[in-house]
Amino acid sequence: MDKPTRAETMAALDTLCMAEGVEPGLLLALLKFSQLAEKMREDWVECRGAACTAKIKWIKTKKGREMPVERDGTPHHATCPNASQFRGGRGA
Repeated sequence: MDKPTRAETMAALDTLCMAEGVEPGLLLALLKFSQLAEKMREDWVECRGAACTAKIKWIKTKKGREMPVERDGTPHHATCPNASQFRGGRGA
């Protein structure tokens, strides 16, 4: 059995949406959002500091160094109670 084309898949999704009373294309948009949200959750990790449970993400600075940031964009070392434990390496 051949794999359905993108057009066939889109038509089937639109038919399903109309049958369920959902605006055509909305189901696909929700699926993409769900996949994006899952990817974002995977990128966030918990700080390994003993007194800290913040969720952080590692980003590259303009100089190419890695830096942990919190969800609001704040550098994590500014708020982590264990910041001195991690100076000089990627330990947070």
